[in-house]
Amino acid sequence: MGEVINLRQFRKARERAEAEAEARTNRAKFGRTKAQRVRDADEEARREQLLDQARREVAGDTEDDPSSSNPTGGPAVEPDPPGGPAADPDKAG
Repeated sequence: MGEVINLRQFRKARERAEAEAEARTNRAKFGRTKAQRVRDADEEARREQLLDQARREVAGDTEDDPSSSNPTGGPAVEPDPPGGPAADPDKAG
């Protein structure tokens, strides 16, 4: 008679081996070292800084200026409702 095998342990060992094989494949496919990630982040920051330095600014084109979102430069005015101002019952006097 052969050796007695616990099927649960055999199944778990097989699943662990399969998971390790999949992890090995994924590490080769997607894995990057910390040094590679840091190098890529530094390179991206350097590229963005170079782009920002080369950007031309047009007069009145600033990100901090809230009036730059309005192309006319004046205060935002809400349009009249359809049918004109008299069609609005709240404003009728």
